Amino acid sequence: MDDNGQTIQPEGIVNINAGMIMLTCFLFAGLSAKMRATNSMLVGTVLVVAALAIFGATNTIGFAVLAMIVFSVGEMLASPKFSEFLGNIAPPDKKACGSGSPRPHPDRLDD
Repeated sequence: MDDNGQTIQPEGIVNINAGMIMLTCFLFAGLSAKMRATNSMLVGTVLVVAALAIFGATNTIGFAVLAMIVFSVGEMLASPKFSEFLGNIAPPDKKACGSGSPRPHPDRLDD
């Protein structure tokens, strides 16, 4: 941030995201562990969308910091639960094959 508090470098905003994840990931992991995978993904996605809307609506530094904090919380709620959700819906014989997604394994493209 500059001396007047009017501008911030883009890497400063990204560092807020990294710092939030390093310092609070265990808190949000505990919170998301108490939620169903779909609920956690929904709440996280709504928060990410809200953060992107804040980023697009204004260019003031305070709202940019707020948007990055909201984005970080949404990311911590949605991202880990996506893998769990794919594992839950994958067929039993495909659970460890590419997170259960229907794409072929790179070694088996010729089959």
